[in-house]
Amino acid sequence: ALFWETTGCGNNFDSSKAIVKQHIKDSLTYYITKMGVDGFRFDLAPVLGRDAYPNYYFNPNAQLLVDIANMTTTYNVEMIAEAWDTQWPGGYQVGQFPNKWGEWNGRYRDAVRRFLKGDTQGGGGVTYADAFYGDYANFNDQGGPHKSVNFVIAHDGFTLADLVSYNSKTN
Repeated sequence: ALFWETTGCGNNFDSSKAIVKQHIKDSLTYYITKMGVDGFRFDLAPVLGRDAYPNYYFNPNAQLLVDIANMTTTYNVEMIAEAWDTQWPGGYQVGQFPNKWGEWNGRYRDAVRRFLKGDTQGGGGVTYADAFYGDYANFNDQGGPHKSVNFVIAHDGFTLADLVSYNSKTN
C-alpha cells in the first residue's frame, strides 16, 4: 500500500516505497523551480525516514532524507524538520537528521519557558544557557548547533501568554 498510518493525523504516504520517494522529490523540485519556494518545514518529518515494514522505524540515514538535504545545496533552499515521531521507539528525533537539515528545537522552547517562569528546578531537557548557545551537545554530531531552529511557541502548543503563566494547557 502507498498509504499507512504513522503520524496520528490520518493516512500518510509510505515513504519507504520508491514511487513515493520520487513523488516527494519531484513535488519539492516543482515548488522550488516553478513556484519559487525557497524553504520547507516538514511537520512530523521522521515519516520521511521510515524504513520498509516490518522495520518501519525512523532511520536518520534514509536515502530520502539525504536526497532532500542535498536539495539545499542544489537549489539554495532551506529544509526544516519538525522532529516529533509517533512511532515506538520513536519519540523525539531532534538532532538526528542528516547534515543540511534545520530542525525545530523543542528543547529550546522548554528551556526558555522554564527560565521565564523562574523554574530553576525543572529539567529533563537542556539548561537555558545550553539552549541559548545552540544546544551544542545535541547537534554537534549531525552538523552543528546552527541546525537548531529555536522557537518559543507554535500552532500546536501554548499561546505565548499561557507559556509563561501555566504549567499545563488551559484551553
